[in-house]
Amino acid sequence: MNPDPTGDDGRDGRDGRDGRDGRDGRDGKDCCCCKNDCCCCKNDCDGCCDKEKCYDKTIFFNLPNGNVTPYHEYMNGHLKVCAYGYSQNVPTDMYGVNMSMHVCGLGLVSDPNFEINSSSFIQLDVSHLISCVKKCSVPHITINDIKPNGGFLLYGSNILGVEGNVLYQSSSFPASQTVPIPNFGLYKYISVSASRESTVLLYSIEFCVCYDECKGPPGPPGCKGDTGCKGDTGPTGPQGDTGPTGPQGDTGPTGPQGDTGPTGPQGDTGPTGPQGDKGDKGDKGDQGDKGDKGDQGDKGDKGDQGDKGDKGDKGDKGDQGDKGDKGDKGDQGDKGDKGDKGDKGDKGDQGDKGDKGDKGDKGDKGDQGDKGDQGDMGPTGPTGPRGDMGPTGPTGDMGPTGPTGDMGPTGPTGDIGPTGPTGPTGPTGDAGVSLLSFLRAYNDVPQSVDLEQPVLFNKNAVIYGNINHIPASGFFLLETHGYYDIQIKMYHEYSTQVGLFLNGVLIPGSVTGEPAAASIIMINTIIQVLDSDLLNNTDSATGVAAVLELKNHSSYITPILLDGRVGCGSDLTQINASFVIIQLAYV
Repeated sequence: MNPDPTGDDGRDGRDGRDGRDGRDGRDGKDCCCCKNDCCCCKNDCDGCCDKEKCYDKTIFFNLPNGNVTPYHEYMNGHLKVCAYGYSQNVPTDMYGVNMSMHVCGLGLVSDPNFEINSSSFIQLDVSHLISCVKKCSVPHITINDIKPNGGFLLYGSNILGVEGNVLYQSSSFPASQTVPIPNFGLYKYISVSASRESTVLLYSIEFCVCYDECKGPPGPPGCKGDTGCKGDTGPTGPQGDTGPTGPQGDTGPTGPQGDTGPTGPQGDTGPTGPQGDKGDKGDKGDQGDKGDKGDQGDKGDKGDQGDKGDKGDKGDKGDQGDKGDKGDKGDQGDKGDKGDKGDKGDKGDQGDKGDKGDKGDKGDKGDQGDKGDQGDMGPTGPTGPRGDMGPTGPTGDMGPTGPTGDMGPTGPTGDIGPTGPTGPTGPTGDAGVSLLSFLRAYNDVPQSVDLEQPVLFNKNAVIYGNINHIPASGFFLLETHGYYDIQIKMYHEYSTQVGLFLNGVLIPGSVTGEPAAASIIMINTIIQVLDSDLLNNTDSATGVAAVLELKNHSSYITPILLDGRVGCGSDLTQINASFVIIQLAYV
């Protein structure tokens, strides 16, 4: 390794001289004082006026309204406090909130309600206040919108972006609190964060400043002086030790395959060899992979029932029907020569039962193939539906006596006809409506539910039959009329009252609640869905459905909060609400 022929850069030059002092502040109020018969006003007061005037000042953080960058200066006259926003220790835009008297202040855009939560904080640079406030006085900080069972924390630090040491931890009452900043003057930065699962807003800092009434307040600090000149380049450093050998590079790609050589001439045909011995029995083949489940076909309309046909004469026994469908039929190959009959192979293990695929459209009838060797008899298939009555066969020789038919009106005695052929198998009817349906959905993320709004369920555990639910919504679609068993559990933070609504109308007897601050609500009821409740719905597979919802109904504290994880365990996937529906009867 070749060393760098040049030396290291020289040390940085010394800092430039401090900038000039800022301009004097504006003149204060007209001031006149007298000492030893000397009266002076305004600028002439320097020699005889020694009184200081103190003022209470407040810096507010709720303005500007709306989105604010991660860094912003808040001023009152010449005094300033710089605010920095952090979420998960990453600089984050801040947000000015102005909704009501106690819901106003500075929060962060990372929170759904634009507030400060337990994983974020706003850091204030109070170094300018430390140098300006009245000696022995302590600024006070005001925090708004403190939630029940929540609170806020104050931290002190001398490093930007680090919360530092805990200085103060509040209680959860009242909703707006003003406290003195502990250990003011020891820390350059004061940070505000929320405790537990609460959220808060930074509203203001109040402080006292004093200055000579004749001279007025001091002007803002002067600009920093120019940076000094760069120092001379230092001497060349000694050559460094040779570095370790680097790792071996990756193997290059394989070269392209060469061209195929020309085909050699065909040799003469050799004499026919003797017939070989019978081969050994082949090994049992591996079981094939399980096929993918087919897509569900559209549900067809139910056909009208046909009229009952006249009873025909017994026909000759028909040919055995084709074996049931077994997947799509491949193209027919050329017929091979008939080989020697091999030994009968062992019966293979039965494969796993595949998922039942949805019924596909009936395919076109293929061309009839050559007749193959007769295979082993397969298991008896299910009995097909009764086909339509076939046409009466031609009159033949006297056959055996047929079974006694139903008693009919007395008619003329005729010759006994031959048994007619069995009619073709009729088409399979459309699938009927399933009478057994059930569903379970649940929610495993914290949720805030406003008054008269539905509780949302973000995941489906199982859906079967004529019940449906779109994940992350509160709408459950009941697509057939009948009786349904409803089972609900919900973990909440504050006192809560909920009710069930069918098509937006409260179901009588479904309102329940729990006054405890953190508890569980359980609902178990049976409801009836009538034909008149099934309304047009584009999200339903049948085009109609009754919509069932669980809503925050008439709760005193709103919005209600759903979160069952706090204080339970370390697994954060714990659910806070579940919804089970079982169809009991189809009437």
